[in-house]
Amino acid sequence: MFKGVNKIAVTAALSVGLLSACSSRPENTQAEGLYSDIEQAMEDGQYEKAIILMDSMDMAYPEMTELRGRLLKMRPSAMEGWTLAEIQKADCDMAYAQMLVDSLSKMFEKISDPKLVEAYYVHKKGKVPDIMSATAVEPRLDEQFGFYIVSSLQGKNIGLNSIGLSVNGHEAYSGIIPYGDDRSFSGSNGQKAVFSGKDVEEIGILAANNPESGKLVFRGNKGSHTIAITQRQVVAIGDAYKYSEARKSLVSAQILREKLERKLQIARNQMANIVSSEDRGRNHD
Repeated sequence: MFKGVNKIAVTAALSVGLLSACSSRPENTQAEGLYSDIEQAMEDGQYEKAIILMDSMDMAYPEMTELRGRLLKMRPSAMEGWTLAEIQKADCDMAYAQMLVDSLSKMFEKISDPKLVEAYYVHKKGKVPDIMSATAVEPRLDEQFGFYIVSSLQGKNIGLNSIGLSVNGHEAYSGIIPYGDDRSFSGSNGQKAVFSGKDVEEIGILAANNPESGKLVFRGNKGSHTIAITQRQVVAIGDAYKYSEARKSLVSAQILREKLERKLQIARNQMANIVSSEDRGRNHD
């Protein structure tokens, strides 16, 4: 009787083992297939794809320690290849931004005056001789090359808080300066307002893409006033915006390049450690 029970137990255990092996076989096959895809991506120089597939294998097959161990040795090489490709892109972006900065910088002059809080840059063709006593706008760049527009409206009290540009049937308006904000003020010579950053980004883009004459609109809580704006003035606005963006792009590309260089060094250090570890293992054997 006891022998019969033991035979049934052994048979059940063998059946469970066979079922377990069979159920794991497709998973093993999928993992091996994924590993082959990673190897192929590495051979093809598709390093970003290889890294994504490695991450997928880590999440999908945490129990496949032997395969994941092989990937651990392969990952630094993938990171090196991906980083080198990204460095090449950053170098291209840096070169293009530097070219724009070099060409646009010639169009601007720096204005420094002890009476000013800080110096600024102004387009040589867009400088208004006396912006404080004219109805006009003057695009400028601050000392960090941030784009902004100084506006002045004479003879009308409309509560100036916004400006707009109309060119080629397209319009763009600045953000509205809240009432009481010190960026907008009135004086004996009329009303003034200073618009910066995101407030005038859309106007800058419109001018950069449409370097032609148009209309300039002054708006306030008491009405609006429209004047003609020459092609020369529109070009000055567009160039100031492009110069500011080129400067920002150059700085961003330089920062990215430095980060990538650090990543590259980390990947290469890891590769050297793997080689050193393997050498020690062979020497020990």
